[in-house]
Amino acid sequence: MNAITCDDLVFRRGDRTVLNRIGFELAPGRLLGLIGHNGAGKSTLIKLILGLLKPASGRLEVLGGAPGASPLDVGYLPENVSFYDAMTVEEHLRYFAGLKGVARPRIDELVEELGLGVVLRQRLGQCSKGQRQRLGLAQALLTRPRLLMLDEPSMGLAPILVEQIFDIIRELHAAGTTILLVEQNAQAALSVADRAYVLETGRITLSGTGKELMASDAVRKAYLGG
Repeated sequence: MNAITCDDLVFRRGDRTVLNRIGFELAPGRLLGLIGHNGAGKSTLIKLILGLLKPASGRLEVLGGAPGASPLDVGYLPENVSFYDAMTVEEHLRYFAGLKGVARPRIDELVEELGLGVVLRQRLGQCSKGQRQRLGLAQALLTRPRLLMLDEPSMGLAPILVEQIFDIIRELHAAGTTILLVEQNAQAALSVADRAYVLETGRITLSGTGKELMASDAVRKAYLGG
């Protein structure tokens, strides 16, 4: 059973076709990269997979069922992670763990795995963007999801922090986590993806392994600076 099966998916907003006949499969344990510029339809596709939007036509299955049917089985790191800045990192993790029925040992595991121990008692308003992204990842991984979706995890990060976040993504993938990675940073996304797709104005225009797309002249010119 695929983590995601998407076949001939169409989504319209009014008279405008936002996604046009999108098709791909994400097998368990694989990392699928989806790259594209702003307005290509990447965030709309994620909302469809989460069950927040309904397609006009086509087939979409998530973990063998309807989108949104098994929320605890899908971990999601949104493009803009929102936190209550007065809370400490530890308070935030305990709060969300309580909402999801997760025991304390799982929090301790994630704190160690994601290097959050040094900021555990720090208020979120004092955390750096990179630390907040790590916390967002911890929140997404609390329930040991069968599918992890990452929406622009490098957004707004300095290059050294992008490298750190992608090191974590590599480790998660190596441990067998199934990942859908949506990114504008094509270089970073293609470097970790088993398979990747280019989304342009609502259509998939190119596909291949991460290495194949990295070597593509069209991808280099449009997304890798020549």
